[in-house]
Amino acid sequence: MKEAVKLSLALAIICAVAAAILAYANWKTEGPRRDAELKERQAALKLVLPAFDNDPIGEAKTVQGVTYYPARDAQGTLLGLAGEGSSSKGFGGEVKALVGLSLDGEILTVIIANHKETPGLGTQVTDRKQPRMIWEIFSSKEAAGGLPPCEYLDRYAGKAAGVVGGSSFRVVKTQDEVSDSAVLAVSGATVSSNAVADAVSTICGVFTS
Repeated sequence: MKEAVKLSLALAIICAVAAAILAYANWKTEGPRRDAELKERQAALKLVLPAFDNDPIGEAKTVQGVTYYPARDAQGTLLGLAGEGSSSKGFGGEVKALVGLSLDGEILTVIIANHKETPGLGTQVTDRKQPRMIWEIFSSKEAAGGLPPCEYLDRYAGKAAGVVGGSSFRVVKTQDEVSDSAVLAVSGATVSSNAVADAVSTICGVFTS
């Protein structure tokens, strides 16, 4: 009985010490992690927005779960918006998108900020990758803003945000079905295609109200 009590006490002490170490490590790294996340978001905003002189993060506003970042010039004139939203419909869980929007309601650029989609399959929908071979560099189309291309994400560029954010917008499986209110899914990655569409549509919803 005494041995059991000693063992329980020893385990309790070990757990308490481990918890204290973890709490201390979390406290020490919280600032650097927050700074790294801020820099990452700032870099992402520069990819989807026109060149700006303000602090979009400092002026950000959240509307119905979507955070919007305004881009302004030196005179304070609004140049565009970036919307950050997510969908829980991904094959691996949450898919978070960042969408650049012009003032006339046109989608500029779409990037996926975070996802857990299947490598080599779902990532065809989410990842922008540089061409590997020299002939691919000359033959590939460069995405808006000089981003590496992603055939699926680039299908949204130029579409009307009000249409994409509307209830009639959908993901289709054949080229014949593609229209202003429909985007072609990636074969074998329909779930991931739908998740990205859901996130982008949610972000564009501000143009339908």
